[in-house]
Amino acid sequence: MPWRQRSLLHDPSRKPSAQAEGDPPYSLLVEGGAGCRGDGAAFSTPSPSAPSIRSHPLPSPMSRDTIHLDTPTLDFVRAFGTPEPAALAALRLETAKHPQAEMQIAAEQGQLFRLLVAATGATRVLEAGTFTGYSSLVFAESVGPAGRVVTVDADADIQAHARDRAAAAGLADRIDYLTSDGIAGFESLLPEHAGSFDLAFLDADKHRMTRYCELCCRLLRPGGLVLIDNVFRDGRIADPAHADDDGVRAMWAVKAWLEQHAPTRALIPIADGLGAFVVPDSH
Repeated sequence: MPWRQRSLLHDPSRKPSAQAEGDPPYSLLVEGGAGCRGDGAAFSTPSPSAPSIRSHPLPSPMSRDTIHLDTPTLDFVRAFGTPEPAALAALRLETAKHPQAEMQIAAEQGQLFRLLVAATGATRVLEAGTFTGYSSLVFAESVGPAGRVVTVDADADIQAHARDRAAAAGLADRIDYLTSDGIAGFESLLPEHAGSFDLAFLDADKHRMTRYCELCCRLLRPGGLVLIDNVFRDGRIADPAHADDDGVRAMWAVKAWLEQHAPTRALIPIADGLGAFVVPDSH
């Protein structure tokens, strides 16, 4: 569960050279006219006269490295992706008022998840960590009527809330809520569901993340995709001052495990860092 709803690379103090003074920020478009700016404020869908890409070249060279995102650029990232369904936008804005709102995935992560489901043809998704149900709704909407999402969380109250929101969105029939400790829940699925999932999203306790990865290699088919949230640990992952932080140590352990067991892997610099690996054929 991300420590930030915005990209960790987001830097509100940096203004892009391509944005002129007085230009309104780019915004995340939402079906039905609602949306969210990069600074977290809600807004109405902008008119066609909203900012356009300028024809003159940027005065600075393009970077071969991942850039830091200022607020207008993050707004543009969100506006670039698939529009957010109204039910998801409403849930995200509702979750922003939650005492643990930082556990909500970023809107641009939801866009990426939809793209990954479409690209991989995933129809069965496994999730560790339900929270208010935003990510499970993203997956349920993405897999289609014939698809299935299984989300595991030990908190029955959280799952009841998520189930209500799924029903309101008309997606409750695509989601199974397993109220259980995450590892125990995954292990309970092995006898009947080994090798049956196409994609997994791991957004639960970080100190056991290596074990989640091991179980995913048994629960997903070969070639399945596993996504690991919060790899950056709110920017602490490579900071020597936080080398003894339990979460940081856990993510370094995941890195070591992946180097041994997952030849095809990447760390996507979105939100708080999204790890990804493909389940190998030989595992």
